[in-house]
Amino acid sequence: MGAKTVLKAYFFSILLFLTIGLLGCAKNEQNPVEPNTLEYFLEIALGIEYGERGDPVLERWESDWKLFVGGNPTKSDLLCLTSITEKIASLTDIQIVEVEEDSANIKIFFLPESEFGKRDSYYPPGNVGYFVVYTKKSGEIIRALIQISSEDPGKERCHAIAEELSQITGLYADSFTESASLFFQGFSNLQTLSDLDETIMRLLYDQRLEIGMSEEEIRMALKN
Repeated sequence: MGAKTVLKAYFFSILLFLTIGLLGCAKNEQNPVEPNTLEYFLEIALGIEYGERGDPVLERWESDWKLFVGGNPTKSDLLCLTSITEKIASLTDIQIVEVEEDSANIKIFFLPESEFGKRDSYYPPGNVGYFVVYTKKSGEIIRALIQISSEDPGKERCHAIAEELSQITGLYADSFTESASLFFQGFSNLQTLSDLDETIMRLLYDQRLEIGMSEEEIRMALKN
């Protein structure tokens, strides 16, 4: 059975459920934000994994995800992908549907790491997973590309799947601050979001925040 057939067989019921039933509660959150949580949120949301951001602002999606999965994912890869997309859908207002490649605004490919540069000429070699997002000038994310190495062990791939999908929500950076976080910059095989990660993802889609906000504006909007 080819990868495309496996994908359709495995994802149809899950992603249909996401389409019709999973709405996040993030934008209704009005709870006070703990100081340490706010600082970690700002570090992850206004940072970047590679390069620099001159005047960083809050970036996130306003549209739903139209997801295409290509390459050669294993059954375990698809299980991991389903698990993290369910989690993301439950933490945000994003609904996720599977589409053909031509209609996708998110493409995730499972392929040898040596081929990553064919889809992104700026790719820095040596990664199990890699993402790139495309935004409007306002900061609205409109497209994303994820590449996962098909050559690495399953646990490392699952970690990469979970991390890259979580980062394209707008939580771009890695950090050494929290070793139990999915965004930990050191070695980790964590395969899902920690409680703190879930909190900052909800915060990213909190209705008090708007696309394009600076750090100062975010602090003022979330002032307890």
